[in-house]
Parts: sequence; C-alpha cells; structure tokens
Amino acid sequence: MRRLNLKKNIWSYVGILAGVFGIVIGIKIFADSHTYIDYDFFQLSAVEFGADFYTEIHQTVTRISNFIVAICGMLVLAVSSLFVFLGIADICFFAQQLQFSKDIKTVNCEIENQD
Repeated sequence: MRRLNLKKNIWSYVGILAGVFGIVIGIKIFADSHTYIDYDFFQLSAVEFGADFYTEIHQTVTRISNFIVAICGMLVLAVSSLFVFLGIADICFFAQQLQFSKDIKTVNCEIENQD
C-alpha cells in the first residue's frame, strides 16, 4: 500500500489548489460575462438622416461600436479559456510531482533479501 508523504508534498498540494482556483475563476468569468453585460443593449442600429454625410458617418460609427462590443465578448471568452487552460496545466504539473512513501511490504522484502 502506497501512501502520500504529506511533508514532501505540501507545495504540490498548494499548486494543485491554485490550479483548481484558476479553473473556478475562469468558469466564473465566463458565466458572469453573460450575466452582467447585456451585449444586445450595446448593439446600435443604423438611422437615416436627411443628409447622406450624416447617415454614412452614423453607419460607420455604428459598425465600429458593434465591432468593439464583439471584441469585448471575444476577450472575455479568451481570458476565461486561458484561466481554465492554465488551471488544468497547473494541476497536471503539480500532480506529477507528488511523491509517495515506499510500500511497507516492499521495505520488508528488501530487508529480508539483504540478509
């Protein structure tokens, strides 16, 4: 039976907990972005004015503002995905560094074989 050595693995546990925390933060950022930010509210629609110049300017500003809103949505998705990915990588890195103490039966067999 193999047991984890708690004294040697304390920093690995801290790293794994940091990875879990990163995953939770990434999911929370993604979930909250759709709760607090109403992207439909920021979508502008084109309006026609009597002069062509004002109509073209307004349409251009409308397109630019809609692109900015779309970019903000993509950034939120990218940041939340980055947190989740780094959390998974962190867990994998620190989980492979966990050190186990030797098996009791293995130690007894080694002692008997040395005699």
